Amino acid sequence: MRKFYIEKVQPFIKPHLLKYKVSYLEDLDPEDVENVKPHQKVNRQILFIIAMIVWVVETAYETIFPAEKSKQVKKKSAIGGSKKKTVENESESKSGEKKGKRDKIE
Repeated sequence: MRKFYIEKVQPFIKPHLLKYKVSYLEDLDPEDVENVKPHQKVNRQILFIIAMIVWVVETAYETIFPAEKSKQVKKKSAIGGSKKKTVENESESKSGEKKGKRDKIE
């Protein structure tokens, strides 16, 4: 796969990588010899292209076949429970008096 990529695809991609200075995918200075494994940049280019293809296919699939809303189940929050209003609570909220959490109920 690497040989096919180097012969057929890389000549079209390499000028753009150099133009936009993408050093992660291409050596900007070929004479600068760092501790780089052989074909490390080529492997990154291949993986990047495969990831782009998978992303495009996944996005197209999700656009064509959206998830049905009937299958999605909403869960009730375990943290904030719902508080039922009673007649007493409504009268307190209208009068402006609110009992604090620690106030003694008489």
